[in-house]
Amino acid sequence: MTYSEKLKDPRWQKKRLKVMEYARWRCQICGNKDNTLHCHHSYYTRGKEPWQYPDGAIICICERCHEKIHGKEKQPPPATSFGPFSQFQPATDLETIPTPESAKAKFGALRAAVERIKSEEASATQVPKEDPKISALRRAVERVSGK
Repeated sequence: MTYSEKLKDPRWQKKRLKVMEYARWRCQICGNKDNTLHCHHSYYTRGKEPWQYPDGAIICICERCHEKIHGKEKQPPPATSFGPFSQFQPATDLETIPTPESAKAKFGALRAAVERIKSEEASATQVPKEDPKISALRRAVERVSGK
């Protein structure tokens, strides 16, 4: 079964809805509720199905932020932006995370990238007060990354 076919599986659809409901149907990076929402796996482990990851390993993000994470923006980002994203691979690259340390490193890089995106968004527009659930997600990521 291809990865695209797995994303049509009812078990993934159920997991995806749970993640989006938890995020209150908003992007957990920029807070946008009007753009198309995606579910982003923070890491992949060979042999695991998309729905078999813990809830904290999948975040709800808008299409625009998802494109930034995967480097697929229609307009290139400024040269100083999104450096940590270079280590993230497209969803079709199901690389094994060999150690907890490498998973923590990816969480740390993702956390830094989220902060960079929020900083850029804040300079362009006023960012609404952070949702308490996003704060809880940030604290969980910080615990996992050891910061």
